[in-house]
Amino acid sequence: MIFDHIDNASLYYSLNPLFKKAFEYLTSHDLNAVENGVYEIDDKNILAIVNSYETEPAEQRFWEGHKQYIDIQLMVKGSEKMGHSPVQFSTIVQPYDEEKDFIKYDAKGTQVTVPVHHFVIFYPNDVHMPNLINQKAEEVKKVVMKVKV
Repeated sequence: MIFDHIDNASLYYSLNPLFKKAFEYLTSHDLNAVENGVYEIDDKNILAIVNSYETEPAEQRFWEGHKQYIDIQLMVKGSEKMGHSPVQFSTIVQPYDEEKDFIKYDAKGTQVTVPVHHFVIFYPNDVHMPNLINQKAEEVKKVVMKVKV
């Protein structure tokens, strides 16, 4: 897991051949004006998922992971907490769905508070629980870049 401010995005370009293009999308668009939806940035190699929602208590959320994509989750409006646990300390509770690139886990982990203009990178070895209440439930907007492994 990586946590940082979007102004430092260029520091991470070398970690994956597709990161530069993904971060350039995040830094070159008025993301507040982008409608909710899924956008292909580079065919199926980079997808942008724009979503607005109300944050929820951890009891209403679940731990998840992916195999085919790395998540870059950028807060556009509001703030939320995101849980993190290494995959080796997690137990699969719902088998891998290849079509959705989704595994549901049971895990214990830590939480990071992600304010506006900050991002978290979750790799396939990072089990995560996003969309959590920070101090109180609030309406947030987030862009999740799905970057092919």
